[in-house]
Amino acid sequence: MVDAQRTLREQQISAQAAGFHNQANWMQARMEQDTTHMANAAEAIMNLATATVGDRQVVDSLTATIANLTAQLQQKDTLIATLQQQVASNREGGGRGSGARGGGRGGGRGRGGATTTTTTTTDATPRTLYYCWSHGYSYNPAHRSDNCTDKKAHHKVDATVTANMGGEQYRRPRGHITTS
Repeated sequence: MVDAQRTLREQQISAQAAGFHNQANWMQARMEQDTTHMANAAEAIMNLATATVGDRQVVDSLTATIANLTAQLQQKDTLIATLQQQVASNREGGGRGSGARGGGRGGGRGRGGATTTTTTTTDATPRTLYYCWSHGYSYNPAHRSDNCTDKKAHHKVDATVTANMGGEQYRRPRGHITTS
């Protein structure tokens, strides 16, 4: 029986030695896994840092572009507002002064005609066109050739939009004119 006990004991020692060896292998594999995970995490952090720097550059570039476009838009808005004021002033008859084309006082204020013409503006609203031999074309119904109070020499009271009789061409509309 002693021989059997000795054999059992040898097997136990051998198993313990084999188990220790397996445990050492397990620990080594675990350390390799941890090292790999740490290396992967470090690489991911470096990639994130690189992407963040790139994103900051893109955001900075976009911010500069937006600021530039905003400034251009403000300039265009100012120009549009100025042009709208000029158009409104011209419609009221005050934009051109009383030079050779405008004739009369107030810059040819209130041009019109006895025969009317309907035109379409950019906002698709029809407007009636009038004519005065001395002062030209206008959208002002209160100033026509037949009721002009500031007539030039040889003024023709019968002049109309469609028959201007050689009168002033100030503010003549471009394009096709149809009478109403």
